[in-house]
Amino acid sequence: MRFASLSRLCLFVLVSAVMAGGCAKEADTGPPAEGITLRISHQDVTLESGALMLVRVLADGRIVCDGEVVSLEELTAAARAKAAPVPQLITVVEAGTAQSCDRLEALLYALRQGGAVNIAFAHNLAQELDVVPVVLPAAGSASPPSSDRDRLTLAIGEGGELTARGREISRAGLNRHLRQAFEDNPNVVLQIDPLPQTTYADLLTVLTAARSAGMARIILWGRIAP
Repeated sequence: MRFASLSRLCLFVLVSAVMAGGCAKEADTGPPAEGITLRISHQDVTLESGALMLVRVLADGRIVCDGEVVSLEELTAAARAKAAPVPQLITVVEAGTAQSCDRLEALLYALRQGGAVNIAFAHNLAQELDVVPVVLPAAGSASPPSSDRDRLTLAIGEGGELTARGREISRAGLNRHLRQAFEDNPNVVLQIDPLPQTTYADLLTVLTAARSAGMARIILWGRIAP
């Protein structure tokens, strides 16, 4: 499937934690039988294995789901099989900081098609328990607000450059810029627009800053289709 040809989708997300760095490693096992403990909003939460799916993106772009290398179509099927009986299924997505957003978007599309909408982004669970939870919307969700007042679009370049409303935003000034936008309009929707080769690390930097600024209405606007 060519994701570049798919129509755009608003991916509303609720970001709840700050992540630490790391690198994803190749997996050869699925979720541990006793489950796994994740740190969400500075609190440890233990998830049973039956309510958990582990998805890892390897350095070469291959996808490992619960210990098995799968295609995107197989990932959708696996998500459908696990999410149908467990609507609150949590899918932990682990990727390296250098992974590109186009691969991540393709993966999220496949998960969403299978009904797995509760995502927790991680870097390296062997070293870091902190995750960023993301809730994907159901298909056919409403479009983003058309008013410039209610929407702040933040573009992320391939080198991590940040641009908002035609102005460059420095990394040092990102938190201040987002906090001011939220204070000016608590209903503002942050639309994050990463380029295909934007890295996972740069995307998470913006998500973390948005969380710190108090923003809960966030859109990932990419090549994921409904």
